[in-house]
Amino acid sequence: MVITKDLANYLEMADHSSIKIRKITESEFNSCGKIYAEGFDMPAFLAANVAQNNKVLHDKPGWSFYIASLNNEDVGIGSLFVKDGTAILAASAVKPSARNQGVHQALIKFRIHAAIKQNCDLMIGQAKFASISQNNMERCGLEMAYTKSIWTEAN
Repeated sequence: MVITKDLANYLEMADHSSIKIRKITESEFNSCGKIYAEGFDMPAFLAANVAQNNKVLHDKPGWSFYIASLNNEDVGIGSLFVKDGTAILAASAVKPSARNQGVHQALIKFRIHAAIKQNCDLMIGQAKFASISQNNMERCGLEMAYTKSIWTEAN
């Protein structure tokens, strides 16, 4: 998905007074891994691997990681990679218990806003076709650029 609408519209952030988003500190990657694993319905034992995979990028140029809290509980994560005027809204996940409360959309808008402040004029994201994530990205101004099909042999 790519953003094609006027980016100036995204300089104003929606008011989500119960949702707070902040950059992840190096000490928060374990929490990030747990939220990621829970949000993607992965086995809990993979959380440490997810945390380590992201932690190695923490100090790399262009990478930013964010954690969203809802009513003071950490419930969502999102990452952003920026290079040469292009932003990739990388992985984002929300705990099932915090869904349908605007957390995912707030993370998308926050990362778009952060990318605009870094002079990006192209935003890229990916989501499963016809998913809630795709719908949220479209609500935030991204539009589908292409679909990817994965074919398997019929049994």
